[in-house]
Amino acid sequence: MRWLQSKKVGFIGAGNMAQAIISALLSSETLKPEQILVTNRSSNKRHKLAEKFGIVPVENAEDVVDQCDVVILAMKPQDLFGAIEPIAMSFEKHHLVASLAAGITLNQLKSLMNQVTAFARIMPNTPVKINKGVVGICRTEEAGAYENLLEELFSPLGYLVPVEEGDGFQALTVACGSGTGFVFELMQYWQDWIEDYDFDPEVAREMTVQTFLG
Repeated sequence: MRWLQSKKVGFIGAGNMAQAIISALLSSETLKPEQILVTNRSSNKRHKLAEKFGIVPVENAEDVVDQCDVVILAMKPQDLFGAIEPIAMSFEKHHLVASLAAGITLNQLKSLMNQVTAFARIMPNTPVKINKGVVGICRTEEAGAYENLLEELFSPLGYLVPVEEGDGFQALTVACGSGTGFVFELMQYWQDWIEDYDFDPEVAREMTVQTFLG
């Protein structure tokens, strides 16, 4: 069953992670371009995104909330409260709100949009850009009714890991968020060591990539 078939998904914020998620949703045919709405403080950025993906640019965040069933908060954590407080009353009980903002808890989201009950925190890492990410997800009890929808929405990004909020969610963030950078750094040292033995840089790079890929 396609849980998202009749839904509209809105993004408030159009940064790199939002773009990676949009790309994955479209390439996997999870959503059609007309089902995705996006707004951003920079009108130039949202229109560029609309041109790139064929999605719907929206003038402001309040319009996204009014027109969408699922609202994804994709702004920086420090910008979330300033962006949402003025439009908090626009959210209704039927909305599913998914936040990408690191460090903003479910309780904080509930307090901000107190008429909504279904919240999820999503923690993707950068390999979602190639559909090979690890995506941590924790949710409120009320969002259990949307469990299949959440899985359909975020599983195209990679490996979806349900986890309780707290230490487990923090551990996933460190292991999988910071972990990709750690591995990349190790690969750079690996390539440098191979080059020290007079291998061509491109050959050394390919040797490194294939070793880690294997």
